[in-house]
Amino acid sequence: MILTDTGFSKRDYDRFFVEKLSKAYDVLVLDLAPYLNKKIFNLTLKDQKIFKYKNYVKVKNFKEFEDFLAKNKKSFSYAFDFISARNKDSFYFKKFLKSIDIKLVYFQFGLVPNIIRTNKEKILRFLRLLKNPLLFLKKIYSILNTRLRDRIFQKIKYDYIFISGSKGVDNDYAKKAVKKIFTHSSDYENTFNYSFSKINLNNYFVFLDQNLPFHPAQFYRGEKPQVTSKKYFPSLAMTFRKIEKKFDSKIVVAAHPRADISDYDNFFKGREIFNSKTIDLVKNCNCVLAHTSTAISYAVIFKKPIIFLTSNEIIKSYDDYRVHSNARILDAKLLNIDSDNDKYIHSTDFNLEINDNKYEIFMEKFIKHPMSNEMSIIDNIKINLN
Repeated sequence: MILTDTGFSKRDYDRFFVEKLSKAYDVLVLDLAPYLNKKIFNLTLKDQKIFKYKNYVKVKNFKEFEDFLAKNKKSFSYAFDFISARNKDSFYFKKFLKSIDIKLVYFQFGLVPNIIRTNKEKILRFLRLLKNPLLFLKKIYSILNTRLRDRIFQKIKYDYIFISGSKGVDNDYAKKAVKKIFTHSSDYENTFNYSFSKINLNNYFVFLDQNLPFHPAQFYRGEKPQVTSKKYFPSLAMTFRKIEKKFDSKIVVAAHPRADISDYDNFFKGREIFNSKTIDLVKNCNCVLAHTSTAISYAVIFKKPIIFLTSNEIIKSYDDYRVHSNARILDAKLLNIDSDNDKYIHSTDFNLEINDNKYEIFMEKFIKHPMSNEMSIIDNIKINLN
């Protein structure tokens, strides 16, 4: 069983390796969004177009799952856990699977660095929270609630965990798992035997869009959007023009997988926008522009320079200073798109060099565990799950 609670799209079909797994196993995709993730289901998934797959089942509640097990005589050996919700229902559902001897498997497909703030950033963040007492209390509640959930979910003991970087060993799930399998991230896996498309582009930079003003996850968490489209897109366009002038290159957009790009031509002022071409675009670009997208791992894999972009709104959002932290971790360039940054952009210090040592450390910690081999995740599953 592949367990998901965020719907099931073509992207999910690919990132869960359904086609490849189906060659060796009977694979069922169990969509638990209406049961375990009611809020995000009602907000964004109720009318989602489901990718057609013969062994797809949607479950609305626990009784439906029990009925399904009773009617389906197949014995399920493994449950691949891609559930994002961390609530009472999801906890007891996983405990139930363990109780009927279904082995739980966890994948660290998207390890990301923790935010490392400078002392100045910590002070500014604290002062900003003090100006808004309700936000301050909400943040304290969020921190305490997260810690409580962490303690509860630590009780779940996975039978197998696939660890994709040295940082993943510190994870509580990893510490308690019965068997640890050292491997790599799904982004690294995606580059295996990849047939790169011929994109008719030369001398270009690629922007990794994150759908910031409209991404559903922030609404699900009850957070204000990190940015407003009214401020964000004009500032982004202005910064793009400056970078293009500096490097005599054009900037194209790799659209976020969940973005509704019907209005993107207006937002990005006619720039070329690509769907599902991120790997191709990063592989052949001169430079990557990004905020906090996990797809920056492709820039590290292909050793491409990165220019990190923040804004006044991002700095004041729930994701404050994460962009700054990422830039420091990779020793990459950082621009505030709302600032008067002409002088810096046109200085000799603003170049497209990379710090090889920082990239190698990032690769080891978050993309490919040093004890892993060049074997695909699918082959590792076949060898290790028994």
